[in-house]
Amino acid sequence: LLPLLSGGYLMSVIDRSNLAYAELQMRDDLSLSQSSFGLAAGVFFLSYCAAQVPTCALVSKLGARRVLAATMLAWGLCSAATALVRTGGQLLLLRFLLGFPEAGFYPAAILTLSLWYPDTSRSRASTLFTLCATLGTSIGASSSGALLQSLDGALGLAGWRWLFLVQAAPTLLLGLLVLGLLPDSPAEARWLTGEQKKTLAALLASDGSAAASLPLCAALRAALRRPHTWLFG
Repeated sequence: LLPLLSGGYLMSVIDRSNLAYAELQMRDDLSLSQSSFGLAAGVFFLSYCAAQVPTCALVSKLGARRVLAATMLAWGLCSAATALVRTGGQLLLLRFLLGFPEAGFYPAAILTLSLWYPDTSRSRASTLFTLCATLGTSIGASSSGALLQSLDGALGLAGWRWLFLVQAAPTLLLGLLVLGLLPDSPAEARWLTGEQKKTLAALLASDGSAAASLPLCAALRAALRRPHTWLFG
């Protein structure tokens, strides 16, 4: 569970930030001004901000497996399609579309973790998951530079086109793995025994009961006293 979600988050960081590394080659090939390229980079966040809450609602209706796999496959295809753009308008459209599935992954993944991990281990799992953002930035920077230099001109394609194609491939693979391997709930996990499922269900139920028993102000104070709230909030 955690490796699949962490791998997806790592790739989401790489696929949203690789445009910055491709800028010099892309602007020359597509004859884009700096302002046009900046608009294409920024429009991503319009759709990104708009799609987070609706995706969380979809998780509760359709299940984590379908929603997470759909978001990963969708942004993987958008990222790969960026390698085919010929005009600034096409780039603008694809970056806008990319924001919708990318936005849904993080909240859906955090919600999924809350459905699987009891309170005693949830913070540790969430921390490991969130650290993938830093790891993704580091891997994205080093791999992007290498791809731009080593594959530039291969098979007649510019390095920036290879960059989007190669970095989209792991995302698409992970999306298929999530669809095939990730259960919607602990009750459907084939690797858990019947006794383990009962124990986990009891722990999660007790967490829910404890949270429901707290008044709103008390719950808010408890959240603000946690270091993780300030570190990752």
